[in-house]
Amino acid sequence: MAAHTWADHLTLAGIRDMRRRYLEEGIREKLLRHHGERTDALFYAWQDVWLDEGFQESMDFGPWLDAIRCPAMIIQGDDDEYGVPEQVTRIVEGIGHWAEPVFMAGTGHSPHLQQPAQALTLVSDFLRMAIGQKSTILG
Repeated sequence: MAAHTWADHLTLAGIRDMRRRYLEEGIREKLLRHHGERTDALFYAWQDVWLDEGFQESMDFGPWLDAIRCPAMIIQGDDDEYGVPEQVTRIVEGIGHWAEPVFMAGTGHSPHLQQPAQALTLVSDFLRMAIGQKSTILG
């Protein structure tokens, strides 16, 4: 869900905006509940990596996608504020016939939180299909 194989412009803009929200809109306080005293270190480590120009230039997982030889469902919300739709289409193209694209309508970056019932149904149906084809797909 919400997979990335390169640092696209929407992802980077979203991370910059998250920094502003972290400082100005109480995101830090929400994260404190989950990360405690490590909150600042974890947030800035995440943000600093993504915004590092060297990381952005070198992050390209595309060449490894054709090595994937198992069923893959690539899910992204059609309103994902952190990733362009091309993330999904390039991943699916790179994996080939093993991959299935899914764009969840009216959903942002966290389909499992924003549309939990639909996400669960999609993943469950996909797993049933993959297990049903185990003898031909998974060996």
